[in-house]
Amino acid sequence: EYTNYQVKVYLEKEDYTYDDGEGGREDKPVIEYSEKGAGGKNAYVIQANTKDELDREVESGWDKTWEYDHDKSDLVIEEGKDVLKVYYRRILNFYVYHSSDKTVQKFTRNNTELKSGGKFDLWSQTKDDTLYGGYYTAYEGASAAFRTNPESLTYNSSGIAEDTGGTEYDGTNVVWQWADGCEDSGREMKPENGKVYYIKEVPVGYLRNYYHITYVVATGKLTGVYLISAIDDLNYAGVKIAVAKETDDKSKTPTVVKSLTFKGTDENGSPHVTKLTPESVFGNGEGGKGYGVKGGRLMYAAVNEIITEGAGTYLVLPYWETKDGIETHGIAVSEITVERDAPTKDEIKCIDEIL
Repeated sequence: EYTNYQVKVYLEKEDYTYDDGEGGREDKPVIEYSEKGAGGKNAYVIQANTKDELDREVESGWDKTWEYDHDKSDLVIEEGKDVLKVYYRRILNFYVYHSSDKTVQKFTRNNTELKSGGKFDLWSQTKDDTLYGGYYTAYEGASAAFRTNPESLTYNSSGIAEDTGGTEYDGTNVVWQWADGCEDSGREMKPENGKVYYIKEVPVGYLRNYYHITYVVATGKLTGVYLISAIDDLNYAGVKIAVAKETDDKSKTPTVVKSLTFKGTDENGSPHVTKLTPESVFGNGEGGKGYGVKGGRLMYAAVNEIITEGAGTYLVLPYWETKDGIETHGIAVSEITVERDAPTKDEIKCIDEIL
């Protein structure tokens, strides 16, 4: 029979401290509830006839930011008295929304590995075949029902659900707000209970490589070399085109534009205009998910030293830095090979290698 037992409550310490109620912080909080309800404003008497009833009584009587640890709690004899030792632990319950496919992961204490300090590697949750674009506290592509209540979805035993009313991000179809972006590194962010974190997962058609050359029609002599890539939007702390010739770093800070126009003359001396857009350069994605782009912006940089520095191979890798400080590169690195100083258009070649 379980009835009218003194209750001693233990709150687990897991990389946090607990307010002791007097303006201080207690590292190992222990609150004792005595019989008859004396000894504190939350004190109460446990009355139950079975262990299950006891569990229900204890669980219903506590602040819901903590959860009752059923397995640890038990009735013991302590100093000659029957004492119910009740263990509680801070509730951990947060959600990760994958913008690339509208799936949601519900993380709880039972299925989550936290780092020291209660930190979590959100970056590692990024879906395969997408590029990490940071994480946000809001995503307009999520359904209104989910945004109102994350528990409106049906989660399977692994904590996975699909937001069927949501929108898969294709690079431009949903606007992300810079103000909603998070600054703490996604590799070690500290999740808050009940919060939703939206990963911006960008199709891999972005951050691909392209180069454009200008040359004298009569001789084929190069006059300009431009490295070009594409980004989905401007919600990045920075963009870069990494360029290296052996150990010589020639990285460039590119200019970002909606389109890029080159003007010249053709073999007949007639005016010739080349206008480049993200879709004209990289395709529109019809060849398969992630290959090609649905708009966005070009970023480009001139690398005319390629023309003047003689034979050599240059490695090119565009990347962006997210608001939370993580560098994300594309799925391919380019090798641009120049055969000699002052090359012609036929003496420069580019090969892409998928990483």
